Amino acid sequence: MTPRDQMLATIRNALGPAGSQNEHQPARPADRARAAATAAQFEESFKVLGGEVFHAANIDEARATIDRIVAGRSYLASPAPIVEACGFSTPFSREAAASAHFGISSADFALADTGSLVFLSESGESRLISLLPPHHIAVLEKDKVVSGLDQLFARVPHPAARSSSMVIVTGPSRTGDIEMRLVRGVHGPGEVTVIIVDDVTRR
Repeated sequence: MTPRDQMLATIRNALGPAGSQNEHQPARPADRARAAATAAQFEESFKVLGGEVFHAANIDEARATIDRIVAGRSYLASPAPIVEACGFSTPFSREAAASAHFGISSADFALADTGSLVFLSESGESRLISLLPPHHIAVLEKDKVVSGLDQLFARVPHPAARSSSMVIVTGPSRTGDIEMRLVRGVHGPGEVTVIIVDDVTRR
């Protein structure tokens, strides 16, 4: 067993039975208040980092929010189901990723305590969509917003079994390496917007 496997095993053992929870299990009515509180915590954490968050009750509201943000400018959108449901999926090319003003993708999870987005490589979305355009728009379901890494590993107890990599991105791109001044958008998008959809089955 590698050191990485030992670390993941330790985390799973510490989490106990919750580690067997399926990440696609729908939230029970009693959990709705907790989910709303977790989403509110994510919004607060993400705004501190310089990002913006919108809440949509359903897919139609999410589509209207994206329309309002994009405002007719160029975009490249991923084939993720939630993005396609919003009507924004486009053909992918590196040239389009480099020239588009917006990159629209999903996120596999969001961490409320740090305001981070989690991307698993198996999702079938090119990371260039969220890296090259200067403004990234991430759309995800409210039940994908988790409290932190402990709950993330409870939802995905064996990440290496389903993905070759797990990328955690915290806020818009920024660096202080240029004359010790904080500069945004150097290694990725300078603006990041997250749209949290309450119910993807309702229009």
